[in-house]
Formats: sequence, C-alpha cells, structure tokens
Amino acid sequence: MKHLKKLLCGLLAAALMLCALPAAALAEGAPAQPTRTERLEITAETPLTDELDTEGWKWEPSGNGGTLTLQNCYIQVNSSGASSTSSAIYFGNGVKNATIHLEGSNTLETTNDNNVYLISTDADVTFTGGEDASLNFVVPGSVMESSYLFGIFANSLAIKSGNITCNTEFCFVNYGVSIEGGSLTVDAGHMAGSDGIYSCAGNVNISGGTVNIHAGRDGIFIPGNGAFESGEQTVNITGGDVTIKADNPGEGARGDGIYAKNVIIDTNGKVTVYGSDVAIDLPKENGKADILNMGKGSSISVADTSTYGVFRVKYPDNTSVTIAPADYSAVDAAEAQAKALNAEDYKDFSAVTAALAAVDRNKNLLQQSEVDAMAQAILDAVAGLEKKPAPTPTPAPQAPAADAGRKANPKTGVAK
Repeated sequence: MKHLKKLLCGLLAAALMLCALPAAALAEGAPAQPTRTERLEITAETPLTDELDTEGWKWEPSGNGGTLTLQNCYIQVNSSGASSTSSAIYFGNGVKNATIHLEGSNTLETTNDNNVYLISTDADVTFTGGEDASLNFVVPGSVMESSYLFGIFANSLAIKSGNITCNTEFCFVNYGVSIEGGSLTVDAGHMAGSDGIYSCAGNVNISGGTVNIHAGRDGIFIPGNGAFESGEQTVNITGGDVTIKADNPGEGARGDGIYAKNVIIDTNGKVTVYGSDVAIDLPKENGKADILNMGKGSSISVADTSTYGVFRVKYPDNTSVTIAPADYSAVDAAEAQAKALNAEDYKDFSAVTAALAAVDRNKNLLQQSEVDAMAQAILDAVAGLEKKPAPTPTPAPQAPAADAGRKANPKTGVAK
C-alpha cells in the first residue's frame, strides 16, 4: 500500500509539473525543461559553435553576421532591465545581420515581469524555418499591462518562414518589419497599452504568410517621431491572411488597429482590422490610406461605442482616404440568374422583384458584406419561388361513329 501511495504521489507531482510548463514546451519535440538558463551572447568574434546536442543551438558566422540555428532549444532567463543583459539571445559587437533558422519547437522565456527584450541586437534579423518549425516567446502570464516586455529589439526584422508566437508585445524595431511567409501570432490583448508591432520609422510590409495580432493599444504602431520622423512610415498589406485587433488601450489612450502615416491595402487575401476606437489612425501631415483590394470575408471596423469611426485623420486638409468600389460580381451573377426566369411561370415573383430593386451599386470595399448580402437575398428569393401548376388540358370532343344510326341486318349483323 505504501508503494502504491508513493507511485500515486509521483504521478501527481509529474502532472503538476507538466501543467506549470509553457504551452510551447509541451509541443512535440520540445524540451520539457530549459536547455540553457543564461543569456546566449554572440559577437563578430564568436567562432563556429555547435551545441545542438547539448543546448539546441548552433552558430555559423558569415561576413558581418551569420546564422543561428535553434533546434528544440529552450532558453530561460531571470535577469531584468531593458538592456542586452536581460535578453535570452544577444547579438552584439560587430554583428550586422543575423539569420535565426528554426528547427523543431523552440522557446525563449523570461521569469521577470518588466524591461526585457528576449532577443536584443542592433543588427538586422531574419527568421527562417520549416513548415512545422516554431519559436515561442514567453513572459509571465500575470503581466496585465505594457511593461517593456518585447520578444525582439532589433534594427529591422524579416520573417520569411517558420512559425512565431508570443504572449507579449512582439517587436520594437528601428527601421521596419517585413513578413513574407510563415506565421506570426501575437497574443498581447490582455496587456493594457501594449503594441503588437512597434516600428519607429521603417515600413511594415506584409506580403505573405498568416499574421494574427491581438494587442492592447496598437496592433501595428509606426510613430515616426524625433530622429525617425523622416522615415516612410507606411503599412503595406499586399498578401497573406492578416488579422489585426486592438481593444485594451489603457487609461487615456486609444485602441488603434493600425497607427501610421500611410496605410496601403491591396491584396486578394483576407484582411481584418479592428480597433476599439479607431481601425486606421492617420496622425501625420500628407498621409494617406488607400484601401484598394481585399479578399472575401475582409472587414475594417470599430466598436459601436467608438467616437472616431473607422478612420481618424488628424490633418484632413492634406491627408487622403481612398476606398475602392465594392466587388459586385456575385450580385451580377445572381441578377443574371433571376432575370433569366419568366415571372409568369411562378405563383408569386414579388420577392425576386424586390431583391433586384434593392441592389445599391454605390457601395465601397468597406461595405462589401452589404453587397454580398444583396447577392444572397436575390438567390434566396429565387430559391423560394414556387411554380404555377401546369394547366389541366381540356379533353377533345369525340366524333360520332361512322355507322351511328344505321340498323344492323338481323341475319348478318352488318349495318345497312
């Protein structure tokens, strides 16, 4: 009995340990415990170093930088302070560009609740990785407001492939972010005042992949202030499936889906931008928003309680907002189907007539759902039609028999 109790206690303890681990650590192939518990520092003088078998990383220098491979690597750090000393990975002293290649499931974690950049560098950083390769940035779940807990601080950032997730503000960069593939999931909406992507001046270009950002204050934030005021400050969405949401701005702030001088959306992919106060905030002179194309199911919206509306334009005299017309192809097809019918063949054609009359061809892309509803209304009206019953044919009168009225010969039975 004592042995059984010990076994049960051991199993219970193991279960509790598993519950305490970050979700990424439970993924297939991910280490259950940290493979390293101090900062990984790489400089221009760091030679080729292979610690894949022991700590899950490998550095291969090349030119002014190199490639850091993370393979089921789990680095947990405990120091704080918004500097390189608090990071899990630091590229310093002469490293101008660094590629981080992901293999398997990887985690960078801090146990501190403020002033940490999990990756810190002045270099340009590029992420690559296989279809199933991942990197998870983890901060304490108890943090409920923005406190300078960022996944990455870098000069610029590019995501070409691989899958990145974080439960905090993703990045603080000087000169832009480019997302070409892979996936990025930012879950920081529980942090009041948090920003998903913070780029001081450079553009944020999304041309592929899957992007899902939930932040508190700004989903994408390009302030362009001070030394960075001359930057382009444009958010370009030209591909991928993109969801941006900001709905927990904190006291005295606005919840902006996108905050930038210029916003250009021209993609066949699905785009969803939502701000509790403003969807697209244009705070600079000579700025613009061009909403040229969005895929099916897209939307740009704000909360019903917003006092600003979808767009906030600080300088209306020299800021332009252009929204392309809605796509009426579904309406055209539905109209053609309805107009090909003969109203006289149906008991009541009035619902179809009303649906056709309700079509409004002055809607724009932001009203696409209304246009799609027009098309569906026509199709529903057509589907509800009931044909008139076919008329019962009147029987033709029968002609009298040719020998009617003639008497038959009693002997032969033949009519005379």
